[in-house]
Amino acid sequence: MAVLKRLLIDGYGVKVSVSKGLLVISNGNGGKKKIGLADIDQVIIATSGVVITSSAVRLLMRNGVDLVFLGPRGLPIGRVYPPYINKTVDTRRAQYLLYNDDKRSLELVKNILYSKVYNQAGHLRRLARHLDRPGLRDVAYDLMSDYLEEAGTVHGSLEASREKLRIAEALAAHKYWETLATTIPENLGFTGRKPGEGSDVVNRCLDYMYSLLYSEAWRSLVLAGLDPYAGYMHTDKSGKPVLVYDYSEMFRASLVDYPLFSRLRNGWIPEWKDREAGLLSPSTRRELVRIFTENLEKKAGARGADSRKKLGSHLQWYAYELASYVRGEKREYKGFQMEW
Repeated sequence: MAVLKRLLIDGYGVKVSVSKGLLVISNGNGGKKKIGLADIDQVIIATSGVVITSSAVRLLMRNGVDLVFLGPRGLPIGRVYPPYINKTVDTRRAQYLLYNDDKRSLELVKNILYSKVYNQAGHLRRLARHLDRPGLRDVAYDLMSDYLEEAGTVHGSLEASREKLRIAEALAAHKYWETLATTIPENLGFTGRKPGEGSDVVNRCLDYMYSLLYSEAWRSLVLAGLDPYAGYMHTDKSGKPVLVYDYSEMFRASLVDYPLFSRLRNGWIPEWKDREAGLLSPSTRRELVRIFTENLEKKAGARGADSRKKLGSHLQWYAYELASYVRGEKREYKGFQMEW
């Protein structure tokens, strides 16, 4: 399965139009670039200074190209994609019914959270080798054993068990982030994960990159025929794509944490546009998109997978596996557990 070929458009005064069946990118200085649709699978518009014509949108849709509009914090504020989705009706009917099947839905949540903690521990084990810090391996072991001990006591209905599992996962996450903070320069001000509220630039970078992950996870789930709003682990909220949040948990360490913290250790310093408002500079946002999209192209193995795949392919493949589990075609859902 090929990974998406992405076109990022993030300048100001840029126009996207069509000429003779080609996509034309024009900047404010009179420069133009023509691109064939065979060369791209997704167009990401990352700033408000871009104009795209309806002819360009129509051309993208006719050629099966996903069009994503990002807000200033990296969240997809809108997207347009062609309606080529397989088994949508069967999958979504089964998806809604699964919520009332306590045994299978609880096993799904357990597997997703186990995969998340497994990948966090794997990240620390990899750092223990690369940074020659054996103590990180001890934390990774504690992470897994503590979580498994707590999760092993959880059984019964999904409603009653979900919060216990989330608490067990949160305790593991706190230890993970506390440890990960010691691997990057202190002057960055990062002491732990504070979603949406931390005043340090690293937390804002994590928020932005997780938003990019949500966008990719959304696409993967929809193409697999799943409803991104109907999840099992996070509490349902009107207008919130709960399944996207559920599914993304397994990929956070591999697709965001590892590449971002590697970049920070190598001396990159993110910059603010407006610290009080929590907004990153345009150049920082561009770099985060670059880090994320380049990492999607990197190959990795996974437990239970038949071959090494690009990380972007894993993101799509496990969505198809999830859809198969939801439809009852698979007795067990084995989540993404990367070979670190």
